[in-house]
Amino acid sequence: MRESYIETYPGLEPIDVVAGSFGAEMFGGGDNAEMATALIIMFAFLLSRFKEKIMSVKELCWISLILLSPLVMGETKIVVVLFPIMFICLYRKELLSRPHFAVIALILGALFTVITLNVYMILTKMSFDQLVFDTLKYNFYEIGYGNCYLNRTTVLTFWAQHQSVSDIISFLFGNGLGSAKGDASMGSGHIDAHYLGYCVGLTGVSILLWELGVFGIILLLSIMFSVWQCANRLIVKSVNPKVRADAAAIQSSIALFTFYPLYRDTLLSEFPFQLIFIFILGYLAWMHKQHMEKKHE
Repeated sequence: MRESYIETYPGLEPIDVVAGSFGAEMFGGGDNAEMATALIIMFAFLLSRFKEKIMSVKELCWISLILLSPLVMGETKIVVVLFPIMFICLYRKELLSRPHFAVIALILGALFTVITLNVYMILTKMSFDQLVFDTLKYNFYEIGYGNCYLNRTTVLTFWAQHQSVSDIISFLFGNGLGSAKGDASMGSGHIDAHYLGYCVGLTGVSILLWELGVFGIILLLSIMFSVWQCANRLIVKSVNPKVRADAAAIQSSIALFTFYPLYRDTLLSEFPFQLIFIFILGYLAWMHKQHMEKKHE
């Protein structure tokens, strides 16, 4: 099927594509970014348990070596953004209270970033200047992402330009679920069909704005904030180091999930990635329930 679509989709180069736990797109590649995010979340749990002295340095190094090796092979540039978000969120108190720790952390983070970028440039045969220009080009300039007219920045300004006081309901509550989603095999929503080729549902944020309006954004942020607060209560009040460690890791995970809708739409559309999000929320709810039961014993 992919071979037959090569002429229709100019960007469709490989005939086959690696599709693991997170699947792949028929007209794109494997979901490497989702895999990378999952690995970084797992690494956050390891680091957090190391912080609470549940894991030894040896255990952390060996497990991390196996866990993080796919990050430098997945050709996923977003790693250089997601990794610092996770690290800063997990070690935010240490970075503020111990400046020398912050310097060491920045050096290690910069080293990891340099290694990742170098491997990516080797795999893609691109120079650093090309990599930077290419990334800025289809994220911030007036150039579309892939075969789309819009990119991750212009998809938001495009939505803003098409809002008006005369249609305040659309601004506040959107145009209905599925209206901005475009799928070559499943059909398009009426908003996506109206702006055919623009990819108005390119990111999770743009989907929420078109389908649920500002209310949808507030609702998502409210969920993330509630999860953060629940995890924070466990960090402060729990006497179990494992609970504190995992709650801190969940906070880092929530920071990544909050950023992710700006990058891709998979948190709203891909079940394997949603499953990780749901699992983390369920695990936090279970830990909170256990904590409350022990508190009332």
